[in-house]
Amino acid sequence: MSEKLVGVPEEQNPARAIYGTILVMAVIAALAHDESITSAELIAGVAATTIVFWIAHVYAEVLGNRLHEDNPMNWANAWSAIQHEWPIVQAAVPLVLALGLGVVGILDTDSAVNVAIGVGILELFLWGLTVGRKLGLSLTATIAAGVVNGALGVAIAGLKVLVH
Repeated sequence: MSEKLVGVPEEQNPARAIYGTILVMAVIAALAHDESITSAELIAGVAATTIVFWIAHVYAEVLGNRLHEDNPMNWANAWSAIQHEWPIVQAAVPLVLALGLGVVGILDTDSAVNVAIGVGILELFLWGLTVGRKLGLSLTATIAAGVVNGALGVAIAGLKVLVH
């Protein structure tokens, strides 16, 4: 049930972190449409959504492994799935920290949202570079991987602008 990055060991596969970043950016973009929302409410929405999706991924991973790999359903396998899917949650942290700038009053909520979206774009770009390096791509291809990955974040930012 897990995503495979050919040529990259599973424990180094950034697929879940990329997914988590895209998820959090989409939640921020959607919730920020409500101009009365505060940075604290955005953080709560991001945290709740991220945890629910993480639990859903853990559940699916446990069931999928049970069906396809004949693994017994036990705490060891559940713990493995919990750790395996944890990058979904970890990916939210930099964006939540950016939103936190609005909570502590350094930025207004709209500016904190823009910073968080920018952090997400940067995070996606860096994950693209990471994938390129782990696959042993040329410098040009590695940068292209970063740009393509970052473009997903730019697309989310564009959608945020369209709905605002």
